[in-house]
Amino acid sequence: MLLLALIILVVVLATSSSENRSTVSFVYNPVKLIVLSLILSIVLIISAISSCPLDLTVSLFSGLYQTSYVTLAFDLLLFVSSALVLTSWPQFKSNKYLSHFNNFKMNDYSLIVLFSIIGGSFLLASNDLISLYLALELQSFGVYVLTTLYRDSESATSGGMKYFFLGALSSALILLGSAILYTYLGLTQFESIYILASVPTNTIDQIGLNFGLLLILIGLLFKVAAAPFHSYAPDVYDGAPTQVTIWLTTIPKLSLFGLLLVLQPLVVQ
Repeated sequence: MLLLALIILVVVLATSSSENRSTVSFVYNPVKLIVLSLILSIVLIISAISSCPLDLTVSLFSGLYQTSYVTLAFDLLLFVSSALVLTSWPQFKSNKYLSHFNNFKMNDYSLIVLFSIIGGSFLLASNDLISLYLALELQSFGVYVLTTLYRDSESATSGGMKYFFLGALSSALILLGSAILYTYLGLTQFESIYILASVPTNTIDQIGLNFGLLLILIGLLFKVAAAPFHSYAPDVYDGAPTQVTIWLTTIPKLSLFGLLLVLQPLVVQ
């Protein structure tokens, strides 16, 4: 459903010129379209959870993604939270707000919000270091743009730049940690890494394994803005609009907490 909404938004925005985009905005409301697609996705997830055994896991794309009861539950929480946050946006309540938000290309930003939701869903289902990094960047790029929604505000652009650079630093740490794990283990799938890490310590370099996991954990804590890596968060939240601040403090963190729950056995090991 989310991919269908993405296709519709891309087609409408691509076929409408900048002169008549305001007219298109009154014909259809992109935020309401996203909320509708989220509601339909929630219904499908509830149906899947009700018929899914607790121990059932389904791997996709040669193990890059894995769907289980836990990932479905977090997807449900992610979609419900996203729908609730989007209903607080002014352009959801009335089309009269769309003409004002056209100055900030609100239709384009709605497309970015959808990319962020899809990235969070992919992140929850990630079962590989490669899919983890790609999904994390898909979610992060949308968040970077949303923080600079008020592009004429100095505080908004300053907070957005700080968020972008620190986000790039955390992504680099995650990528470096993944490279170190692959260097020592030759594996990228979480399950394979966990199995190999469970063997006696004399078969693999535990220092390299622990260092790679530590870098990935630090990068994820940067993304979550957990202490002591949270000093940038107040500047970013202060410069962003209230609706975007609500989005930043809830939606990306839900998917990251779900990912940390999946990685918890490996980190503890």
